[in-house]
Amino acid sequence: MKIAIIQISEAGKDIALTLQRQLKARSIQRSEVGNEWKNYDAFIFIGAMGICVRTIAPLVEDKHKDPAVVCVDSLGQNVIAVLSGHVGGANDLTREVTT
Repeated sequence: MKIAIIQISEAGKDIALTLQRQLKARSIQRSEVGNEWKNYDAFIFIGAMGICVRTIAPLVEDKHKDPAVVCVDSLGQNVIAVLSGHVGGANDLTREVTT
């Protein structure tokens, strides 16, 4: 699975680095998500859910086409599947991130 990590704030830096290593993911900037939407199987946002949702809202098309999107709070305490839970694999990725 090709995964992008989006670190929204400096507070999520350590979590982002850990997930990059564990998942062999690539870090991208929030401004790149639109251009990279079709190039990744999953996006993991580290930070506020509202920023995650506002970033992906214009890109969402169909549960059979959209990549998985997961949001992790800046403290790493909560992990939520945001988009493409069953079909896109966000539910499974959420479980993987929490373990």
